[in-house]
Amino acid sequence: MTRNRREQLSEALRWALEMTTDPATAAADWLARDIDPTKPTAVELLTDCSVTLEALKKAKDAYKTMRVVGEHAADRRLGGRLYLAAIAAAIVHHSERISSQSDAALLKALREFIRDESMPERLRNMVDLAYLSVQNSARKRGSAGDDT
Repeated sequence: MTRNRREQLSEALRWALEMTTDPATAAADWLARDIDPTKPTAVELLTDCSVTLEALKKAKDAYKTMRVVGEHAADRRLGGRLYLAAIAAAIVHHSERISSQSDAALLKALREFIRDESMPERLRNMVDLAYLSVQNSARKRGSAGDDT
C-alpha cells in the first residue's frame, strides 16, 4: 500500500470514528476543517485567537446555514449556537462586530449561550468575554444594553 493510500484510509477511518459521537458535532467539526484545515474542531476554530477575521466570517456563514437547513433539530440547534460563537469570537479576538443584531438582542443571545451547560466550557468562557465587551460598548454608547 502506498503512503498516500494509507493517509487517505487513515483520514477515512478518523472520520468514521468521529461519527460514533454526536452527528451534529461531527458535522460542525467537518465545517471547521473546511474553513481552516489546521483546526480539527469547531471549538478549536472558534476559540483560537490566531484564526483570522475572514475565517470567522466564513464560520458564521457556515453555521448560520447549518442553523437553517440542518437535517435534524440537534444540527439546527448546534448551528445556531456556533453561529453566535463565531460572532463572539470576532468580538473577542479581533474587536470586530460581524453582526447587525442590536445590542439588546445580541446580549440576550450571548447570555442564553453562557447559561447553556451543554456547550463546551471553552466556548462559554469565550462567549462570556464577548458578552462583557458588548455590554461595556452598549453602556458607553448609552444604548439599550440589557445587563441582567
